[in-house]
Amino acid sequence: MARLERTRDIREERTAPMVKDRERPAPEELELEWYRKHYRGRMVQLTWRAVLMGAGLGAILSLTNIYVGLKTGWGFGVAITACVLSFAIWKTLRKIGLAKTDMTVLENNAMQSTASSAGYSTGGTLVSAISAYLLVTGEHLPYGLLTAWIFFLAVLGVTLAIPMKRQMINVERLRFPSGIAAAMTLRSLHADTQHSPALEGPVSEAAAREEAAREAAEKEGAKALAREGATAGETKPEDKAPGAPADVEVTVSSAEEGEKSARSLFIAGGIGALVAFLRDGFEMLREVGATAREIVVLHAAYPLFGKNAFQYTVGAEGSLLLVAGGALMGIRVATSVLLGAILCWGILVPRMHHMGVIESLEYRTMVSWSLWGGASCMVTSGLLAFAFQWRAVGRALSGLTNLFARATSEKRSPELLEMEKIEVPPTWFAGGGLVGTIGVVAVAHLAFGMPIWMGVLAVVMSFFLALVACRVCGETDTTPVGAMGKVTQLMYGAITPPSMRASAPLQTQSINLMAACITAGVADSASDLLIDLKSGYVLGANPRKQFLAQFSGIFIGTAVTIPVFYVLVPDAASLGTNHWQPPAAMSCA
Repeated sequence: MARLERTRDIREERTAPMVKDRERPAPEELELEWYRKHYRGRMVQLTWRAVLMGAGLGAILSLTNIYVGLKTGWGFGVAITACVLSFAIWKTLRKIGLAKTDMTVLENNAMQSTASSAGYSTGGTLVSAISAYLLVTGEHLPYGLLTAWIFFLAVLGVTLAIPMKRQMINVERLRFPSGIAAAMTLRSLHADTQHSPALEGPVSEAAAREEAAREAAEKEGAKALAREGATAGETKPEDKAPGAPADVEVTVSSAEEGEKSARSLFIAGGIGALVAFLRDGFEMLREVGATAREIVVLHAAYPLFGKNAFQYTVGAEGSLLLVAGGALMGIRVATSVLLGAILCWGILVPRMHHMGVIESLEYRTMVSWSLWGGASCMVTSGLLAFAFQWRAVGRALSGLTNLFARATSEKRSPELLEMEKIEVPPTWFAGGGLVGTIGVVAVAHLAFGMPIWMGVLAVVMSFFLALVACRVCGETDTTPVGAMGKVTQLMYGAITPPSMRASAPLQTQSINLMAACITAGVADSASDLLIDLKSGYVLGANPRKQFLAQFSGIFIGTAVTIPVFYVLVPDAASLGTNHWQPPAAMSCA
């Protein structure tokens, strides 16, 4: 009984707050521990086939995120999907003789970094701030300016995350659960059981006491206690990937399961493509479907204030996209979305139309009124969620000086110098940050009329807010991008000169919108990089090579998403219709 109580005490102490610097191991000791125990410098990592595979998968997945974002305002991470698809594709190439060797686990890790950068971090701005800008001004940005804007935002985001990586991942060992999940998925696919994953949790006072207790227990011969403390709280082996933490959800736990998951992805993708082809590819089938929907919904739907539900856009979407989105969101979030839709389109909009507030039943007219309540809820919810993270905000700001502490240290052991060679150097942070800042400020000035001082201020704010967003992501696996943008919008609403608001209201709106775009885009790219670097940290990858893989994805993501965006959204009239109704853009605008 005493032994079990001591084990329970150890488990409870793991949630204790971070310790003061004097109670922690030195940062150099923590980094050298990883370098000695987990780093795999001799394994093949950054190769052309890994980058090309990641670029190809990222390009395809970026298109899906553009489509999903314009339809629903959501964006889905692509790292684990890319891991499973790459593994299955390369296995197939091996079987038919087009590939001589399988990718290593670290090659696939570099691949997922490229895919994630291309498929996720470059498209979010297009379906939110850029679409909102189109709604506000009625005009598209020139192709060259939009390309430069997306590219420099992504460059600024990944480079500003460089000093955060060593502090948050190497020293503080924040969880970044999505990164751990991707790493454990790769370990399972490759049966990578010989290597010990770097899964040590955040350095805390409790962890230090636990380590001392373990050493004392070993001296006393009580090794059973240490084993019980290490295995406490874990799930059954068959329910988890080998070595996976109990609080991290891993979707694939073996190579066989990975192949089954890949087949399921291809089958589901084929079904979705077939449904979309039948719906949109044949005019006659589309007309038959529309007629059937009118018969079923228009004439049989319940009346709302003298009108039919279909006239208030209440109906069924003939797409599997939202069905799949609901499956990914889970029952709680999907139920909340359903309740919001019923409240808005089943009660409020019909009532406002019946009262004469909404004059016509055109979708854009109705949504121009429903937007106010929805946007208010989103803004207050985002700011409240940000306020609830005040502890993480405090830790982020209090640890700011530690980000650059090693840059001023003069003493370096030979082993530490070797480790410095694999980390992303500070010169890349300085150079990339300078290039990204100049590019973002210049494009903001040329395209949106943002004064230079406002552009520089937006970049400075972006670093601090990205620091907070990345810490929240590391602790909760949620990046408060929307909240960061709202903070910037409130700030710029307060500092904009009254003379500018009076003389150029449209320009003022654009400046406010794009300042928030800078903050949100930088935070999104920075957190995406840290999630991927956490995966590499767990697997023992070279962080400098993984950064290069991540950086290369910016080029393919920018090259693919922008022309597709112009095709899907040719003008402002395309947005705010039954076809494209991006909530993120409409709430920002």
